[in-house]
Amino acid sequence: MKELIEGQARRAKVPVNRARFLAAALFLATSLLVAPAAAGEPDLASLRRKLLSAAKRGDMDQTRRYVNELTDHDDAQVTDALLYLGTQRHGFYGLALQRLVDSLRSAGLRRLQDRALRSKRWKERLLAVEASWRRGEASDDKTIRLAIREEDDFRVLRVAVAAARERRLVKAIPHLIDLVDDLGEDDVSVVAHEAGEALRAISGRQLYTVDGWRTFWEEEGAGFVIPTEVEHESAPRGPRTQLRVQPTFFSVQLLSKRAVFVIDVSGSMSGESLRRVKQQLSTLLGELSSETRFLLLAYSGATWAERSSKPGARERPLPETQGGSRWLKRSAKRLTGATRGTIKKARAWIDALEAGGSTYTAEAIFHAIETRGVEQVILLSDGSPTDRDRATGRSLSSEESARRIAEWNRFHRVRIDTIGLGGGGARFLQQVARESGGTYTPID
Repeated sequence: MKELIEGQARRAKVPVNRARFLAAALFLATSLLVAPAAAGEPDLASLRRKLLSAAKRGDMDQTRRYVNELTDHDDAQVTDALLYLGTQRHGFYGLALQRLVDSLRSAGLRRLQDRALRSKRWKERLLAVEASWRRGEASDDKTIRLAIREEDDFRVLRVAVAAARERRLVKAIPHLIDLVDDLGEDDVSVVAHEAGEALRAISGRQLYTVDGWRTFWEEEGAGFVIPTEVEHESAPRGPRTQLRVQPTFFSVQLLSKRAVFVIDVSGSMSGESLRRVKQQLSTLLGELSSETRFLLLAYSGATWAERSSKPGARERPLPETQGGSRWLKRSAKRLTGATRGTIKKARAWIDALEAGGSTYTAEAIFHAIETRGVEQVILLSDGSPTDRDRATGRSLSSEESARRIAEWNRFHRVRIDTIGLGGGGARFLQQVARESGGTYTPID
């Protein structure tokens, strides 16, 4: 190399020392250009592989470490990795959501907005829309509005509608009106109900027909300002004459044609409490339309049989027989049409119910939300849950049981309305309802 440089220098009539300096400078520049990353700074693809491997093993500490390293970068790959972590690795939705909300910068945010609307995977769209909601920035409002306009998956729509309602997005009003119109005024679905509720919450107008909403927006939309609390209460109210009256269960309205009723039949429900429930259920069945598909689940508890699950694996509903006892009973294997025959069988099933045992409420809800096609769950209980940790058998607190339900419901997005009979377990039932977008109703 030395002889080559000196020979080239003589031919070019350049001093040898200067030639050596130029060659060294060229070598250094070339090395910097071809080097994939600085020493000690791993590339993003390597970080992503390590992150997903740690998550697959269920190693939360290592997963957090790699997430922290990954989010030091401003790159679209960071968003892609977090979306994959939250949707394809069980138990990491909350971590992925938190970092999508707190840690993204310009390139990552642009990717988040794109994935919220254009990802082919509905779970990624759901997580991206929720992250846009939780960020609370004005720059995310457009993403929420467009999701309402363009989305066709009811689970993602529920998130977008809830976001528009909580943030009172005035510019979402025309999209919500179009959504109600597309679904049809007579549509009995959770999304249709919640879109109407969002319109009333944002606008302060108590209107109930598409024509009423369109007239309001045509007349006031251009200069509309969110009303104050006093103005909200005194706003004009539209007619309800076109609304179909829906059946109720202990005053809780049936909001969907695909519903599961989950009934606590633990020992504390014996006597008058169970008799009231049976009467209410029998009456409800007689009011169901022929279009309704329903399922009844009755649950208690049993002697715990330890059942561990593989770290990072998706959990499955607890077997209906546990420790030799059947803790969960169902009126049918799946959602069933409300025909004369199915109602007769369901009433016979109701009459045979007996109270006894403990209260595996979270596990019963898991069975309910895993029911194919369900949109709404109505839970009735008279007390706090007595669920157990699946791996150790340790008794879970009410807060832990509620968190389990929320985690299991991440990608079902089933609305859970809760009924507290006699005031028992109120805090737990309120938390379950709140986190699913449902309501809590106490019954004396």
